[in-house]
Amino acid sequence: MYRRLQRGRRFLPALGIVVLGAARVGATDLESSAEKRKDVSLTIYNEDLSLIREQRSIPTGSGVFRLRYADVTSGIDPTTVHLQPLGSGKLEILEQNYEFDLISRDKLMEKYVGHDVGYRTGDGTIGKARLLAMNQGPVYQLGDKVVFDLPGTIVLDAVPQELAARPTLVWELDGGKAGDRDVEVTYLSHGFSWHADYVLLLDESEKKGGLTGWVTVDNTSGGTFQNAQLKLVAGDVRRVTQIMAKEARMEMATDGGRPAFTEEGLFEYHLYTLQRRTDLKENQQKQILFFDAPGVQIAKHYRLRSGGMVQPMRFVPPRESGRVEVGLEIQNTSKNGLGMPIPQGVVRVYKRDRDGAAQFLGEDRVEHTPKDEKLELTVGSAFDITSRRSQTDFKRLAESAYEAAFSIELSNHKDEAIDVAVEEGLSGDWNILESSLPYTKKDASTAAFTVPVPANGKTTLTYRVRVQP
Repeated sequence: MYRRLQRGRRFLPALGIVVLGAARVGATDLESSAEKRKDVSLTIYNEDLSLIREQRSIPTGSGVFRLRYADVTSGIDPTTVHLQPLGSGKLEILEQNYEFDLISRDKLMEKYVGHDVGYRTGDGTIGKARLLAMNQGPVYQLGDKVVFDLPGTIVLDAVPQELAARPTLVWELDGGKAGDRDVEVTYLSHGFSWHADYVLLLDESEKKGGLTGWVTVDNTSGGTFQNAQLKLVAGDVRRVTQIMAKEARMEMATDGGRPAFTEEGLFEYHLYTLQRRTDLKENQQKQILFFDAPGVQIAKHYRLRSGGMVQPMRFVPPRESGRVEVGLEIQNTSKNGLGMPIPQGVVRVYKRDRDGAAQFLGEDRVEHTPKDEKLELTVGSAFDITSRRSQTDFKRLAESAYEAAFSIELSNHKDEAIDVAVEEGLSGDWNILESSLPYTKKDASTAAFTVPVPANGKTTLTYRVRVQP
């Protein structure tokens, strides 16, 4: 008897369980797998969302029949599934079930609670025991005893119908006649996301550099897609719920330095299409060259942002100001070697040292930047430029009106002259009465000055402001 059972058995070695019969209820259902895919396209959005469109050849029955449509993602939103038959002939979905209760040791055992399970001893003998419970481990009735382990390998008769080897849609379809039909199936899925990263390599003058963009695609959807057409959407698409992505492994994919994507407008977003097919494996992170602009013009600037009147109603003692920020500006124009919508992402800045090795200088995040706008980066703080800010006078004019005077000393220890943009935060209804340098009202709470500082020298900015209700 054991030899006869052995011929039909199926091993699940990672589970430590032997399934003797492959038969299961529902075996008469027709089945479709990824092997029958004829084409697949993925449109991936910024936030853990994708639109999957695939064409398959599926078997159909005459009249009403059931089809198991396997190899969908585990992140599928079943409410978004749309089936479109290709060619003539009737084919309608009457009912849809999404089976995501996947086979595992615990799931198999849970389905057998209250039923007999077999066990095989070392000499090949098959015994039986009643599985009483699966709460924090199995509990068996073996004869007149209650035990927690069986004297052999667990043996099950079959895989229960409710369990699936992989995520599956089960359809009840109404078709015209039996045969193979081509269909297009679309659905939304979680588990896909993408983002852009950029590398800026400055030249020796720091006035030009090479800007390279990379696209990183994460697939934690539970599905693998071979030879897929890939499209990426930049923009914030509103969704009711979101699911966080998981960790993934990484793969690099380049296109020989050529622009890999074409861009087009889509509603109020931008759509980028990869100009070749690619594979997107489950639990994989793939990087693809987005663009390579080798000679962009760069403007370098220095900025000091003060906290303004921290305690505006009284005199405050002198204090050290914040550090002077170093920033870079890049015009996103075709004249500057760019001129395309730049998706949001992190820009990492490098420069080669005397030995020719690229050294990391800093990074900043840029938002979605349309063409003909500028990319603004704050790279870090200037080592050789220092500042000291002091309040030099305070005069109360009324209950909530006052005047205050400030002095900002900038020291430049570099061998070249620089300009520092000083931005002073001011509150209330303010008016600058006098200043040593011209200013502009950047916004309702900021006065902006441009302060020239000579090489290895100092410049002191002073101003007096009146604040009143």
